[in-house]
Amino acid sequence: MDEIVPISVYNVRGRVPDVGSWCALENDVADSPAFVWLCEQLQEQTRLDRIEVRGTVRIALKLGGFDPERVRAAQMRVVIERVLPRELVARGVDDAEALCRRLGASLPMEDDARPRESAPDVFGRLSGAPRTIPGDE
Repeated sequence: MDEIVPISVYNVRGRVPDVGSWCALENDVADSPAFVWLCEQLQEQTRLDRIEVRGTVRIALKLGGFDPERVRAAQMRVVIERVLPRELVARGVDDAEALCRRLGASLPMEDDARPRESAPDVFGRLSGAPRTIPGDE
């Protein structure tokens, strides 16, 4: 008998994608350097696996109103200090407050040389409004 799989995991041919397809989908996303750095550090310093770490950081970023693809180091520092400790405690990480203080203090800031988002871009992103390209109005 066929395995029962929720419809949301079927691909266009009606079959469940293989593990390689899932990995390829995850790697298509270009996450910010701050996101990648934080995930690597949490994997090394906690018992959480790669998927748990990435999911936890994504939740913390969402709660802070940021996108993993565009979050800057200064914004990530705020998330590390104010949101992430609660998420790590919920996942059983010991001494999450101290860990987050260390991570916030050691977060590299070199990605802050990228162009900054304008206020309308930020509010548009948060509201889910489509982005406009200058000259295409």
